[in-house]
Amino acid sequence: MTTKPEPQPEGKLIMDARKRARLSGREAARRAGISEGRWRQIVNGYMVVTKGVYSPVVGAPADTVARMAQSVDVSPEDLEEAGRADAAEELRKLNAGAREAADHAPDDLDRRIARMKADPKKWRRLEKIVDLVEECDTV
Repeated sequence: MTTKPEPQPEGKLIMDARKRARLSGREAARRAGISEGRWRQIVNGYMVVTKGVYSPVVGAPADTVARMAQSVDVSPEDLEEAGRADAAEELRKLNAGAREAADHAPDDLDRRIARMKADPKKWRRLEKIVDLVEECDTV
């Protein structure tokens, strides 16, 4: 195919959420545990076979889409609306696992940090705070 295929609905949803979260593709992919190249393939809906030749990427694995969605704070309901009920169910399992880990953390600070990890927005805020503290230590 010599024209780039359109992104799948879940790819567009995740791409828009990443932009709203002000994350680079590299950082979002890191948080999802996949390569930056694979991230681009899924959100763009195609992979480059050779220069000017594209192959559609359709039906990415549900667990991969769920991890991508979690990294940019997409809800299971949004995934369902995009036609990925399978990924929505995987995302619910991921979110439940993160909440359970938060409840079993050994002490109060660890429990609070684990709860923040379960909420992508809070986790990003905590990372920014840690970055600021580290910057202060270098001055």
